[in-house]
Amino acid sequence: MAENQESRIPSVPALLLSGKGFLRLSGLLFLYFACCIMMLPAQAVIPAMLLPGLPMLLFAVPEPKSWLLLLPLAVSIGYKEMSMGGFPVFSSVIFMFVGYAVFFTGMIARNAPGVRDRRFTGLVFLAYIAQIVSLLISVHVNGQHPINAIRESHKYFIHAPMALIVITWYRQDPWFHRILKALVLTLLVVSIYGIYQFHSGSAWSIGEVASGYDIQGRAFSTFRGGANGYSGFLELMVPTVLAASFHFRRTAWRITGFLAAALGVLNGMYTYSRGGFITISLACLAYLVYHFGRKKVWVPFLFLAVFAGVVSFNADTFHRQLVLITDPAGVIMEPTLLHRYVSYSRFIEDISANPVFGVGWGAREYYAGGTSLYSFWEVRHERSIDHIEHFGGLNSIVFDMLLKGGIASGISLLLIAASSLYAAVKAYRNRGDGDLPVGLIAGLTAFWAHQAVDNLLQWPQTGAFFWISLGLLVVMAEREKESPYISADCGGKDARAEQSPPPTRE
Repeated sequence: MAENQESRIPSVPALLLSGKGFLRLSGLLFLYFACCIMMLPAQAVIPAMLLPGLPMLLFAVPEPKSWLLLLPLAVSIGYKEMSMGGFPVFSSVIFMFVGYAVFFTGMIARNAPGVRDRRFTGLVFLAYIAQIVSLLISVHVNGQHPINAIRESHKYFIHAPMALIVITWYRQDPWFHRILKALVLTLLVVSIYGIYQFHSGSAWSIGEVASGYDIQGRAFSTFRGGANGYSGFLELMVPTVLAASFHFRRTAWRITGFLAAALGVLNGMYTYSRGGFITISLACLAYLVYHFGRKKVWVPFLFLAVFAGVVSFNADTFHRQLVLITDPAGVIMEPTLLHRYVSYSRFIEDISANPVFGVGWGAREYYAGGTSLYSFWEVRHERSIDHIEHFGGLNSIVFDMLLKGGIASGISLLLIAASSLYAAVKAYRNRGDGDLPVGLIAGLTAFWAHQAVDNLLQWPQTGAFFWISLGLLVVMAEREKESPYISADCGGKDARAEQSPPPTRE
């Protein structure tokens, strides 16, 4: 109830200036712009000139929740890497930390209540504590470079506040529907760009050549981590947006959602990721089977037929994925799987040699053969002495955490998985008459399945949407008890609707 009352607080009126006040403000801005142009380096001029717009934004849009609705889109396009004192930082990370500052400042200023589901936050907090233990072991036992160890050990947790933002600020209507729409638009934008990237020939493929085989133009849209990192985003968002499309009541948003989901599936094919091909298609099919059940069982079969027809018609384009079906025995002899077999065997040996403490976070990686061409996947580790710019992910989150962090980091991974399972089970049990949680669960299941043979959570952009998905599941688990998310706004029915304030329409 307090949340609904808060959302009806009148907005702060816009700043009104007299004629003299306008001239004074214009003069100050002109002086400020002139100083920026004359005193700052070229790359800093435009950001500095945009800085005065922030206080004006406070008057134009006084509700911080509205600003952070743009955060998913900003993170998704935050591909650019910048150097800050020798440390590479993705612009998506900067966007996230700005969002964190806005969120925590707003919470403190309003003395707002915290998260109600202590079990979920407790599991995540314990996972972080276990990771801190592995960090301390990395520095004091394994002798790894402290800054390197701190940076690498936190790569799985810098996105976790995204879940807290969703749980705290977007729990009630109309904000819940707004964050869903923000995710729909985010998927639509990056999918359209991914299609353009694929067909324009601007996708980068030198990494594929270095690994011993050539695949032209794997689409990665705007995502750091390449095609595989992008496939992780699609695994999370495509089933979620598909479910949201059935959840919306307005036709325009339903059509937008279906279009975004369809383009997302196509982008999954354009990544040439075999894991993404399997998980995205199965997650969408599983959701459709659940949604339509026995009454319209022909719908998921129609989806499967259309999907198979499109893929078969473009068999030459999608040969890398189709070989899983047409020639599964031949797949075993391909370079990528051979390299993974060699590297995984080595990782198992290293884990067996250091089962308790691991090799340490921040360890320096090097190729066993001295070249990336024939030993691209076989990386080994030694104690880091100097600053390291980038860290690898061992193409498996399980191997990465066990090999580098030992038992403590393995416990941290189990606790993260436990928090996902807890949120999924609770949301499913409290789903009411809706199946929106099923779409999210399908996406998270697909994502976790892919992590066994890849490490996508380490990338800031992909990791952010993982924690957003967890936050949405916790929200839906709580909303069943407070104000049902299946409201008249979305075509659902609930007997308690008359006892609570009418929901805001989309």
